[in-house]
Amino acid sequence: NGCGTNNPITIRPPSQPLLQGHDIYENLVVWAEEFLNGSNYVASVYMHDLSTGLKTKVIDLTDNSLIYKPDISGRYIIWTERYPGALATSTYDVVVYDRTTGTRTKPFEDLPNRPSHDVYIGKAAIWTGPTLQNVHLYDIPTATVTQIHNSGANELGNIYGSKISWSELLDAKTTVYLYNG
Repeated sequence: NGCGTNNPITIRPPSQPLLQGHDIYENLVVWAEEFLNGSNYVASVYMHDLSTGLKTKVIDLTDNSLIYKPDISGRYIIWTERYPGALATSTYDVVVYDRTTGTRTKPFEDLPNRPSHDVYIGKAAIWTGPTLQNVHLYDIPTATVTQIHNSGANELGNIYGSKISWSELLDAKTTVYLYNG
């Protein structure tokens, strides 16, 4: 399949619909795309297994919703869905998808501003609020949400194991935080 050599392989041809983010975990690549079907948007999440070459559609939303930035780790894929309406009146949900059970859960629903997120083996870090000032840890197996920060304009960080890092801009000063949960 060309993977592991110095030659890149194409897993998504350039003629496809608009790409809305992608991620990789081990041999799995996920991405979201959207296209206009008549007057409605269709948004989809796909997964490509590099070891088998198998491309799988994870979900199709045909109700004019949009999907942003899927992240994958272990058995979980997380993404943001934007529901129909003018951009100023749209709402957003954070969706966690369990690849082994096919279950979708929404730890956050009807958010007025587009959140961001990262996922790492059973945990998800989710930034919400108008300036992403609220930082949450979502424990996927227990469905527990813990708010760990709520001030300043945060720059998105990273998650690794039980550690989350991010930076905050407040009063023209930047602070870097590390949370070990």
